[in-house]
Amino acid sequence: MKKITFILGAFVFSTSTFASQLVYQPINPSFGGNPMNGSMLMSKAQAQNKHKEKRPEKTYADKFRESLERSVMNKLIRQITDYANGEVDDDGNPIFLEDQLFSSGDYLIEVLISNPDVLTVQLTNTESGEVTLVKMLWDERYLYFYTELEEQHIWADIKERDKVIFYNNDFEIFIKTSKLDKQYAEFEVNALGTIWDLLLFNTYRHKVPVINQWDMKEVKVAVNIDGTLNDPKDIDKRWSIEIALPLKDLAETGGISNLPSDGTQWLLNFSRVQWQYDIINGGYQRKKDKQQKYLPEANWVWSPQGIIAMHQPETWGTL
Repeated sequence: MKKITFILGAFVFSTSTFASQLVYQPINPSFGGNPMNGSMLMSKAQAQNKHKEKRPEKTYADKFRESLERSVMNKLIRQITDYANGEVDDDGNPIFLEDQLFSSGDYLIEVLISNPDVLTVQLTNTESGEVTLVKMLWDERYLYFYTELEEQHIWADIKERDKVIFYNNDFEIFIKTSKLDKQYAEFEVNALGTIWDLLLFNTYRHKVPVINQWDMKEVKVAVNIDGTLNDPKDIDKRWSIEIALPLKDLAETGGISNLPSDGTQWLLNFSRVQWQYDIINGGYQRKKDKQQKYLPEANWVWSPQGIIAMHQPETWGTL
């Protein structure tokens, strides 16, 4: 951080006076300062914070179940990562010799290797039967995502960027590019193609500010709908999204100036948000209970969180 020093003095031999314009340079990112200052400011705030958040105690059975599921899924994620990196098992054979099917809770997870150029992980919700498909690629400029979301009723009404997109059904990406720094990026998109890209300096449980002003300038998004948007009179099939996130912007969220290369590891997770709905006056609205409160949304994720909270990077998968 640059320091500005003012030197005051009196010069009796001069009859001229000079003045220069004072320029205000904000430090806090919430007021237009550099987003990279966030980690430093948050560390200072946490050092002065004497209040600790009270979190509900879990039973031993809940802890054991979550730990067991997380262990199984982490093993599967490591196997998928090793396969993508060309690793082999102890006998010299590829990690996956053919397509594989795994079961976890309410989901079926398919690892598809039939296309040697693309590794595909497909998640199916066994309760609804709706499938979510995600594919990833990268080059020297972008990290690419392609996702298909099976859905019988496709709807969305949020049209302004950086609004709370998850009040619609949406697809979300969470990326943490540094294991040392606490900040990470979140990206959301609905069926209208409206996006919300934001920077967080720590998880919500640490009561941190959210930087909505942070935008990825060269992000690219395209949405295709196999059906009709916002029309409850018919049954839709699916909607798909193509996303290109600039690597430069992503790397800078972790205070990293260099772009990723082979072997670089980032933390990553996906979430598909699904709301129960009512059809009122020919349109879709989020469903409410008898007290007129919105029913909670469902979050379908790639790497199990163990709790209903996406903002827990320690349980994300590894890219």
